[in-house]
Amino acid sequence: MLFLIFLKLFGILFRVTKSEFTERQINVQIAEDDSPGTILVKLDLNPEWSYRLLGDTRNVQLNSVTGEIALLSPIDRESLNTSSSSFHLVIVSTPPSIITVHVEVKDVNDNAPSFALPFQNLSLVETAPIGSSLPLLSATDPDFGLNGTITEYKIVNSNPGPFELRRNEELLLLELTEPLDREQTQLYIFNISAKDGGDPPRFGYTTVFVDVLDANDNAPSFGVAHELNVTWNGRRNSTILKLNATDEDTGQNAHITYSVLSSNSAKYFKIEDGLLKAKQDNPPCCRSPSSHCSECVVAIEAKDDGSPPLASSLVVRIHIPEHYNAHDPQIHIRVHPSEVDFAVVEKDAISGKTLAVLTVTDEDGDIGDQSFVNISSGNESGLFELVQQTQFAMFKLLDEKKATKEMYEVEFEASDGQRSERKSRKTLKVFIERLSTTRFVHVDRYQSVAIKQSLSPGSFVAQIRTNNSNCRFRLRTENTPFEMDDINGIITISDNKKDLEANNYELDVEVRPPPPLIDLISATVSISVQPSNILDNRVPNENAIVITDKTPLGMEFMKVSFYIKKYLVQPFH
Repeated sequence: MLFLIFLKLFGILFRVTKSEFTERQINVQIAEDDSPGTILVKLDLNPEWSYRLLGDTRNVQLNSVTGEIALLSPIDRESLNTSSSSFHLVIVSTPPSIITVHVEVKDVNDNAPSFALPFQNLSLVETAPIGSSLPLLSATDPDFGLNGTITEYKIVNSNPGPFELRRNEELLLLELTEPLDREQTQLYIFNISAKDGGDPPRFGYTTVFVDVLDANDNAPSFGVAHELNVTWNGRRNSTILKLNATDEDTGQNAHITYSVLSSNSAKYFKIEDGLLKAKQDNPPCCRSPSSHCSECVVAIEAKDDGSPPLASSLVVRIHIPEHYNAHDPQIHIRVHPSEVDFAVVEKDAISGKTLAVLTVTDEDGDIGDQSFVNISSGNESGLFELVQQTQFAMFKLLDEKKATKEMYEVEFEASDGQRSERKSRKTLKVFIERLSTTRFVHVDRYQSVAIKQSLSPGSFVAQIRTNNSNCRFRLRTENTPFEMDDINGIITISDNKKDLEANNYELDVEVRPPPPLIDLISATVSISVQPSNILDNRVPNENAIVITDKTPLGMEFMKVSFYIKKYLVQPFH
């Protein structure tokens, strides 16, 4: 790009024509260890013309008399700001011409492998079984090709002790080969070398300290297997594996923390609450950066909270089938207020009012871009519409006047949008207030009763009376010797009460009216528990019934029931 810009400017400044302008390109190679004074190329220059060298000239110079381009200092290939290991030089002249020199820097094995830390401290309990392994930090090499490939790790000491090195995918492991005895050896110190593939090769070193712990504790264990094969649907945030390492210790020494060992794997995978998950869909876990794979390899470490902590590792091979979809999508419907499971269209509801908000989730992971939710039935008259948004859908009213019945059952259908598609359905009841036959609910909101202390479990105490048998009841007051039937509103002595103490109780009762009524009603029952020898069978004056002059004809205002043991005899009116 810089070359093209320069060429345009050059042509404008000197008013170059095709017959006057010449251009040529030369390709040369040098080694990054070539010494100063090395001639890159000798150009055939016109002694009558003047020349200038442009581009990255920090390490080169042009002799315009001899035409030689020579090195001023060695070029380090690893320091070039390009992935192609090359750079360009441009020679411009007056009269105008351009010579482009493409310089390719050949890699030499000038970098030794290096470890992230010169010293690595490890610990291992003396009771660790043979075959136990500890993860080591591996080496890297900035050179290119074989020069930058680690071909061998080796314990340098003539006596490596009871250890040997083992490579497993991205991991470098130190494996125990013989039993440990802290009374004989408390600390092992040895060097590990890393060899690259250069000719001749170069070596890097790290020093390892292994402290043998004199404690009878245990490292976390994933069981017998050091490798595990699992199947995954390839979708982010879905559970790939539930980790279940165990530790035979107790307390903090048995508390286990999981982590993804490889920094490369940690870019794509995570562990939350003991669950292995992916950070993105179908992560590029193959060695080839140009394709996705059907298998990923993740190394996981389980470390306890002991002091010092102990750890073990597990290699998880994750297989991703071409098509995998295990769960139906779930439809979630939110209405206002949140305590009810139906929607109400008020008499004065305007067109466009939002009746409910729908969201869709899936246990397989995030919902795909092709997912959808729509109205599958119950909207034949066009009374409603479903407006799709990015993360949700709004169920709206179109025209209240189109309603012809008291209640509509609207069914929604959702798809997860996967190639092997799965669907689910859910129904919402919508009540039209204008056409509702339920106008109001009368509740006896205040009662006072007196009961004997000797009453047995299951005995009748009181009943919340309403004019609608579809009401539902809930006792809000907790830790009392009473319980309530949620259908008929009867309060009885709890079966699990020990002794009914002489006391005064005030019970708070929640009454839920039937749809389309949504406002909860509160009722209070005051109970006086009296010793049996001072209580007669007379009905307390507080149970007197008050009827206003506006009470409609036919309204039920009293119900008398007889109770024998725990059985209710049909009431008479």
